[in-house]
Parts: sequence; C-alpha cells; structure tokens
Amino acid sequence: MLWSMTSDASQRRFVLLQGPHGPFFAQLARRLSDAGADVIRVAFNSGDALFAGRTARQVRFTGEAETFGDWFRAFVADAGSQMS
Repeated sequence: MLWSMTSDASQRRFVLLQGPHGPFFAQLARRLSDAGADVIRVAFNSGDALFAGRTARQVRFTGEAETFGDWFRAFVADAGSQMS
C-alpha cells in the first residue's frame, strides 16, 4: 500500500500538475479517487496525458507558458463553482 487516507475525502478536489517520472502520480490519483476524492490531472504534453492514469479526469493546457497563471486561476474558479 502506498499510503492510507484516514479522513473523509469525498468532498475534496485535488489538481495534479507536475510530478516525478514514473507511476507515482497515477498511484496517487488512484488512492485519492478510491478514497472518494475528485482528482483532476493537468496535462502539459503528450507524455503527461499518456501517464496520467485512468482514475483522474484530465484537462489539457495548450497555451503559452506565460498564460498559465491566468488560465489556472480561471480553471480553479470554474472548478470551485462546480463543487456546489
């Protein structure tokens, strides 16, 4: 077991941006999802999309690096409005 989640995650949303190479993020997403959390993975390239795992919803960022801050603020605001 990678780790155990002891608190109720059913009302939590996690956004995974960048992580180490390998299976860690896919395993993390699966554990969070199994605990009832909503997991969203932001893919910046085809490699991110390929290794995201099937548990997390995936959103692609295709803009220029300097636009990421504005894009992410809008993304978080939209995701937060969908929680209610």
